Amino acid sequence: MKLEEVKNNQQYKVKTIDYNCDAAQSYGVYQNEEEYNLYDYVSSLSISCGFHSGDPMKIQKALILAKEKNLCVGAHVGYPDIQGFGNRDMNLSKDELEACVLYQIGALKSFAKIYNKEIEFVRFHGAMYDRFNRDKEFALNLAQACKKADPWLIIYGGDYETLTSISSELKVCTAFELNIEKVYDENLKQLNQNIDVEKLEHRVKAYLQYEKIHKSNGEFVSLKADSIHFKNLNALKLANSLVKPTPVNYNKVQNSGWV
Repeated sequence: MKLEEVKNNQQYKVKTIDYNCDAAQSYGVYQNEEEYNLYDYVSSLSISCGFHSGDPMKIQKALILAKEKNLCVGAHVGYPDIQGFGNRDMNLSKDELEACVLYQIGALKSFAKIYNKEIEFVRFHGAMYDRFNRDKEFALNLAQACKKADPWLIIYGGDYETLTSISSELKVCTAFELNIEKVYDENLKQLNQNIDVEKLEHRVKAYLQYEKIHKSNGEFVSLKADSIHFKNLNALKLANSLVKPTPVNYNKVQNSGWV
């Protein structure tokens, strides 16, 4: 089916969903100006908190733009690994993990108050994100720290089983995100591998219309998500032209019938 036909039919199974991208992914001389091009097409920003990336000026700019564009904001939390951009796993104790999470969320919450913005969610970064999705005990430790920082925070993740466990055991809010640019294996586990760019447009259209993705073995299966994470501008523009995004909290209220 061609894109024009999809637009004309307007038969999308996905009606409400959040589009998310990372923000303040710069530090010192290592700058990422391209991320600002994404802000006009998302409904939420995951703002780096200074450990894996994000210096004070970039964090401030992200918050200012989020306020101007009326975007939901969350804390993008990672390991204290500025040299490795948070992509190297670290063997930290439970107390060390808790301190890292509390510090980063607290710093961003304090900064956000200046602009009358609330931190609504947490999204983990890099090696921390990968381990969160595959290690239940590690995920519980991170989620407990998030709950201490703010019991109303939504915890974003890419594994249903992990999110179901922490939601059930800790009574915290969670949101499943589809990382649209990543490969998913036969068990619908997200792999640290990007799909071919030429397949990305088709995947975006197919997901919004059918709420399904292709697994690594080619099977086309259902996968319900609260948020879609983007890095590719063209893919994000396409998604935005088909279904306009709204934040997770708003969607939960809307779907419950309150708005």
